[in-house]
Amino acid sequence: MSWRDGQRALAIVLGLSLLGDKPTAVVTRHHHHLVGGVGLLQLPEECQFIILEMLEWHGRVLSWKPKAAGGRPCCTLGGLLQLRKLHLGNRSLAGSIPAGLGHLNKLTALNLQSNRLTGAIPSELKWLVNLQELILSGNQLAGSIPAMLGELSKLRVLNLRGNQLTGAIPLKLGELSNLQVMWLNDNQLSGSIPVELAKLTKLEFLGLSQNNLIDTIPSELNKLQKLKRLWLNDNKLTGNIPDSLGDLKNLVDLNVSFNQLLGVEESKTALKKRLPKHCKLTAQMHELTAELTEQPSSV
Repeated sequence: MSWRDGQRALAIVLGLSLLGDKPTAVVTRHHHHLVGGVGLLQLPEECQFIILEMLEWHGRVLSWKPKAAGGRPCCTLGGLLQLRKLHLGNRSLAGSIPAGLGHLNKLTALNLQSNRLTGAIPSELKWLVNLQELILSGNQLAGSIPAMLGELSKLRVLNLRGNQLTGAIPLKLGELSNLQVMWLNDNQLSGSIPVELAKLTKLEFLGLSQNNLIDTIPSELNKLQKLKRLWLNDNKLTGNIPDSLGDLKNLVDLNVSFNQLLGVEESKTALKKRLPKHCKLTAQMHELTAELTEQPSSV
């Protein structure tokens, strides 16, 4: 049996859907277990897209193994050099994110949301130069947000909400000129809201709520003219709500509740005159019940 025939046979055994010579999807009804540091699931390098029903991830499973013995490209996930999209959300994955994923530099989407991942976000992800979507929400990731994420110039979606991330929001994130969605809410972030975020002129969704952010709301956020949702609630922000937020003519949801803001009622009255009529403005005090909007499930 030739190497190609062997790969095609392996693809059939694993439930690969083949279009021509290239597998396009992996495993829709089967469960596969990867244990220790050895990948029991080995896939040909040409895989373009992979979605697993269930993957038990223990230790260093997604290790970087570019070639098997004999020089043939027969690899674990970390060696699928042509992989474009990796969706492993809601699969009960545990442990840390493997640094070897940084070698998949053709990835356009990496989705590991709603698992039990721990540890820091690996700095090796800076090598994913084609990445457009990075979704790590709903895990237990800790440490600071790596500044190097600001080097992912093609990134459109950055979703890190619902983790245990600490430290300041990196100023370098203001260099993500193509970013449309930034969810950093429900973490333990501290420090000020960087003025540099005002450079993200394509941004439509900005969620910074439920952190420990301090200081004033930057008036420069009025430069985000495409912004539709701005959530700053449940922080420790001070000062007044900037009148300049009234310049955001596409805004449909502004929430600044549960902070330490001054002149809230006066600011609400002034902003309601300037914001679009369809915009929901929520600026409640601590003694009131918060009014939160459900976040879009698509990101």
